[in-house]
Amino acid sequence: MQPGIFALPFVLVLGLVASLEDARTAASASAACPADCDSCDEGICKIECAAGSSCAQQTVTCPSGMDCAVECAGDAACRSATIVGPRDHELAVECDGAKSCDAAVLDSGLDLELSCKGDDACSNATLYCSSGTCDWACVTSGSCDDIAVE
Repeated sequence: MQPGIFALPFVLVLGLVASLEDARTAASASAACPADCDSCDEGICKIECAAGSSCAQQTVTCPSGMDCAVECAGDAACRSATIVGPRDHELAVECDGAKSCDAAVLDSGLDLELSCKGDDACSNATLYCSSGTCDWACVTSGSCDDIAVE
């Protein structure tokens, strides 16, 4: 018997198993990021709202079962929007731009972390804080004028 005859099928089987594992890993990575997210990074759903985006005056709902980060980047990107965090998970919202989250309503899941950068970035916003932590940072002077915490 030649030694290569048994080695070839063994290598083919190992190659097939490795290919199946790669396919399963790729499928689980895509399945782990819900359609509501623009991307997912280390178990965090990321939703991006730019200036002139469809987030202004809309409801943005984070998927359940994972932390969620909403980026409102640009002037009025999330103005008058309602952002609903995932239950039992963290909601982080970054408002970066003039009036980027002006008059927005943020309904946290468990924890809420809000960052306001820009003229009137979070002015007139309403924060509904759950039983977890509720933190906000007003980076620019006047960025949190008339903010309400419920």
